[in-house]
Amino acid sequence: MVTKKSDSNLRSQIKVMEAAKRAEILSSKPIHFVKPEGEEGKVSYDEWWMIANKKVKQMKPWMKEIVLADFKGRGLTISETMDKYDQALGLFGYKI
Repeated sequence: MVTKKSDSNLRSQIKVMEAAKRAEILSSKPIHFVKPEGEEGKVSYDEWWMIANKKVKQMKPWMKEIVLADFKGRGLTISETMDKYDQALGLFGYKI
């Protein structure tokens, strides 16, 4: 038979262990993302879209795939520099 005292003792031990684990995770070394050579200045289309969507208020969420199709038609890929995406958006009709 388990008593309430042992239950509360077990709970407090679990809370201490969880707090120690959280502290270990939060104090771990930062993660560094490494991009392949030649890709340092490039961003993905999704990253660019999030940034551009904040700057150009006229763009609607449903336009994301349409703009991507236009960019692909202009020879851009999924990973380009911000300047190339911005220039292509200007040709599409929006200025950043």
